[in-house]
Amino acid sequence: KEPEDAADGAADDDAGDASVASSSRLSKTEGMDFVRPPSAYDRYRDAMRAAVSREHPDLEPLAINEKLRAQWATLSEEEKEPYVVEARGERDAFEARRQQQLYGDDEPWEAD
Repeated sequence: KEPEDAADGAADDDAGDASVASSSRLSKTEGMDFVRPPSAYDRYRDAMRAAVSREHPDLEPLAINEKLRAQWATLSEEEKEPYVVEARGERDAFEARRQQQLYGDDEPWEAD
């Protein structure tokens, strides 16, 4: 029975090391805003959800989302463009903000 106890103790030690490593990684990003901005589809879905709900008041939210996914798939590139441009601009701003929060004025690829 003792060898099993020793193995259990080793597993406990490994779990402790993982939690310490995890917490030290989190401290670097603690308090930073890393919520990704909505995608082009997310923007389309949010803009169109009320209209589809009014047209089909009997549909459950999941069915509305499925309908919106199908509509998005049939849109032309020109119809998607306003959503894509808006999403791309916000994504680029998010990435710039994220880089600034993580690295400050240093470029992430520069060695000290």
